[in-house]
Amino acid sequence: MNMKKVAVVSSSSMSSPSGGGGGGGGGGGKLPSTPDKLSNDDKGGGGAGGNGGGNGGFAIDASGILAGLTTSVSSVVFSISFATLIYSGPGAPDDALSRGVDVCLFSSAVAAFGLGIASRFSGAIGEMQDGPSALSGLIAVRIFADESLSDTAKVATLEACLHLATLGTAAALAFLGTLRLGSLVRVIPSPVLGGFLAGTGWVLLCGSYKVMTGLSADFDGISQGINNPDIFWLEVVPGIAFGASLAWARDVFKSRWIVPAWVICGIATWYAAALVIGGRSPADLLDAGVLLGPLPLPTGAAAANALPLGIPTPLWFDPERFAAVDWAYVLRSLPDLATITALAVTGMLLNVSGIELACGRDANVSYEMQANGLTNLVSSASGALVHYPGLASTKLAFETISGGSDEAAARDRRVFPSPGIVTGAIYMLILALHPDAINYLPRSIVGGILLSLGISFFYEWAIQGATRLPRPEYAVVIIILVAIALFGYLPGVAVGVVSAFVVFVADYSRVPIVRFPFELGGPNPLFSSKSRSKFERAALQSNGQSAYGLVLQGYIFFGTAFRLLEQIRSRHTSLVEETGTGIRWLVLDFRYVVGIDGSAISAINKIRNFAIENDVTIVLTDMRTAVGVDRVVAVIVSGEDLTAGLREIAVSEKQQEKEYWNEVLKFAETERRENKQNRLRVKVLPELDNGLQYVEAKILAESVPLFMQNGGLSGPQLTLQAIVSAVGRTDEQRAQFQNCWSEVEFNEGDVVCRRGDVADIIYFIESAEVQALWAPNVTIEINHNFLGAAGFYSTSGFGAVRFADVVVTRSGRGYKISAEALRDLDTEAPSLTSRFHRIMAAHLADTLISRNKVLAQYQDNEKQDDNPTQLDSPDLS
Repeated sequence: MNMKKVAVVSSSSMSSPSGGGGGGGGGGGKLPSTPDKLSNDDKGGGGAGGNGGGNGGFAIDASGILAGLTTSVSSVVFSISFATLIYSGPGAPDDALSRGVDVCLFSSAVAAFGLGIASRFSGAIGEMQDGPSALSGLIAVRIFADESLSDTAKVATLEACLHLATLGTAAALAFLGTLRLGSLVRVIPSPVLGGFLAGTGWVLLCGSYKVMTGLSADFDGISQGINNPDIFWLEVVPGIAFGASLAWARDVFKSRWIVPAWVICGIATWYAAALVIGGRSPADLLDAGVLLGPLPLPTGAAAANALPLGIPTPLWFDPERFAAVDWAYVLRSLPDLATITALAVTGMLLNVSGIELACGRDANVSYEMQANGLTNLVSSASGALVHYPGLASTKLAFETISGGSDEAAARDRRVFPSPGIVTGAIYMLILALHPDAINYLPRSIVGGILLSLGISFFYEWAIQGATRLPRPEYAVVIIILVAIALFGYLPGVAVGVVSAFVVFVADYSRVPIVRFPFELGGPNPLFSSKSRSKFERAALQSNGQSAYGLVLQGYIFFGTAFRLLEQIRSRHTSLVEETGTGIRWLVLDFRYVVGIDGSAISAINKIRNFAIENDVTIVLTDMRTAVGVDRVVAVIVSGEDLTAGLREIAVSEKQQEKEYWNEVLKFAETERRENKQNRLRVKVLPELDNGLQYVEAKILAESVPLFMQNGGLSGPQLTLQAIVSAVGRTDEQRAQFQNCWSEVEFNEGDVVCRRGDVADIIYFIESAEVQALWAPNVTIEINHNFLGAAGFYSTSGFGAVRFADVVVTRSGRGYKISAEALRDLDTEAPSLTSRFHRIMAAHLADTLISRNKVLAQYQDNEKQDDNPTQLDSPDLS
């Protein structure tokens, strides 16, 4: 499982009923109300949201009317379907459905008007959405099943819950839009979202049966539907056939007209079959209860408070109904209402991203969030439900306006009236004609529409997910689906988040935390950049296996930290078996570590205990880049050595880093005070090369004397006298060769050479010490060795030029030989120059291997500091 993966939803997921969401957000025009600095999410040049300027502007155009008429067909059908899902079912009052249809139609009109005016998307159509509607339906089921509530209290309590959910959605959208946090949706793990959508599909499947039959989708309700011929043959069978065929048609044909065309054909076929096969007239069917009607008209106080055009009176302005609200029940439903808000925000962001992709337009996501927040705020005050732009409807309206022309689409025409305004007017017309326009809709067709949506969600994630998703991610989807089906949305989401976390931990624990291991000895050692003599290299290669290093990478938490501990223990055990001595120096480099979680502390403490038990010195390098390094320092180290090392770093770092390392010191000092015994030997150094030099010095201090008896040049440190003795065979030859060299006094701070200077001299650094900036921010120390030979012998590229800037860091003595002196010597004694060139060839080969290994440490993550890192530090252990 790749937990970098973010929420990516296919075209049928988290969408309007007639389409889906997906894609990625872009940047639209600048918010007029926020002239201050914009985030990357809000920058751009007047895409779909380009307001004013250029070719933007309004044009009176009949295409807006045509687009509104086109999109309103399916929008009205889905609005009525969702109203039936929420306001009908077992225990629902007789007038609940009539009230629900009025509320949903008016809410859709308000949303269409609002987004048609406020949104910067041409053709934005605000619609009721499947996810929030399905959740609202679950709340309605529980309220209608509560026999302690009166009929008036049931509807009033339900509307109070829906009002609060819409108000919460409005506040969340406005808040996130103001803070420009629209990109939050991109961090939702896809299996969590997929499980949620699969659960939504299940809820819609069950809800469709309730809409078709008026019965609950449990064992008793299903048995009752099967045993009743009218319900079974006039509602269940036609509804399942219609819903399944519509889901198939939407998947196969992918046409914008498929939903309205299928609905019209389905209604005509249903009435024809009822008349021809059953001999039922529309009036008979109305009496049989297989149609939505007859929907009762408002009576009593409701009729007296009714508004013109059939507009339902908002709960807040109806004192009798407002007084009937069971506020205790509303408070108990707050977690479910918060879930609706979260789902609505996520769905809105996904749909806006999908509209960007489908219409080829960039959006100012933050502005669209604010526009949707304002629209839902007005909807909440007027008694409406949660709405946000429908992907399919908005895309259809956009294409109708642009006429399918790329040039027209590029101009993003703003027409008046906009499709949203026209769609809102259609909603108001249907509302004014209600209930006559609604009474004769077959329940099987309305329920079949919901069934098609449920099939799409369920099939995409619960069925196709088995082959499209990795097994752990698919398991999360199924776990969430089962939890939602058994316990509801909120427990399902909670279970899903926990499951996704477990999968993430399991998967990320398998990601290698060790970039590469290394040793200072054995067949393939990793040496520092410091120049070493033949005896020193031999000593390191022979005795360096006890120094084990690990270059770490990624994010360290308990899963990866325990794998690190296991690898260290395993190497220690194998070394004991091979050599009789385990790890004595453990080098841990943190350059590629991006962060350290508190959960890793237990494993880090075990590494510390391992080091104390086995007398291991721990060397920590390049810890400044890792987030949470202070926790590692506070736990893994103790004693005065650590505190002194950290103080050294704190003093030498740049000013902006001093405060951070001083905080690290506080942790370390606390650790030292609390751990008086079993203090651990620790060295903290700024770079891996520092750590290698430190360990090499420790190994050589113990090992080099053993090699001095083997003879050779003259001992562990290379000197000019040793070179002269190796070149000359007689005293005369040795004198002749030594006379070619001239002594040089190096003073601290002197510049020996600059990069690009002519390389016509070879230096031998004897008692002095110099530092070469050999690659960007890679410094190399040289003493008791040659300097400048690589440039001197170079015959390609720019010829014999210096490759580095060289500065004296410690005063001392050295020698130099010029190209002219070597040419004269070659004329007089070619055998001497031949032997010298063989020595230099061995030196260059050894230097090349060493430098390549040093550069390998920096090639993937070059430091950006202007000043080269000071590689040396006093020995504090």
